Amino acid sequence: MGVAAPPRKPLVYLCVLLPLLVAGGLAAVLSLIALFARSRGIAPAEVADLPGILLSLSALFLWMPPCLMLGNAILWAIPPLRRLAEGHVRRHAAPEFRAAQRDLARLALGMAAVTLPVIAAVFAFAD
Repeated sequence: MGVAAPPRKPLVYLCVLLPLLVAGGLAAVLSLIALFARSRGIAPAEVADLPGILLSLSALFLWMPPCLMLGNAILWAIPPLRRLAEGHVRRHAAPEFRAAQRDLARLALGMAAVTLPVIAAVFAFAD
């Protein structure tokens, strides 16, 4: 009597979400580091380790829910991908598009409530 493995998502989810997560996450991190460096009048390479790590992690965590929402929207907007996603939802009783987007929006608000104060503190107190 083992625990059942969670249902596997179709590979197309990975093909859509991974590039969004990597490209968008990298852009978010680099943009936030560049903004911090510009506010201090230094080059981005001169940002100290601790502020850089705090800003990088905050940017990544802040980017994840919008990335997933964008990925869901892409899967929903392209008919062949939508059929795959809807089939997965039917087979595994997963949340439908609107419910998933609503849950991700709540997650985004929660992430923002945690990460935005960290970002503000780094901008306010880091050297």
